[in-house]
Amino acid sequence: MTLYTVIPEEEIFKNESQEQAQQIFHEMVWEGRLLLVQRLNDDYVRVERILQPCGIQDFLHPAFQPGTVLQINNM
Repeated sequence: MTLYTVIPEEEIFKNESQEQAQQIFHEMVWEGRLLLVQRLNDDYVRVERILQPCGIQDFLHPAFQPGTVLQINNM
C-alpha cells in the first residue's frame, strides 16, 4: 500500500488511546467567548480553538488564538 501525504508518519500511525489519555479538553468561557481548552495544570490552560465567537475580530485577538496559554484561577 502506498500513501501519498505531507502528514508525518508518526502522526498517521500513532496510538489513539495514548493521545486521548494525554489530551483532555474542556469548554470554558473566557472574556465572553466559549473556548475549547486543554488543561495544563491547576493554574494554566492552552487554547485549542474558539467554539462561539462574538464577532469575526475574535479570531484575530491574541488571547483566543490556538496555542495561547491562559492563566486561570479555577475552571
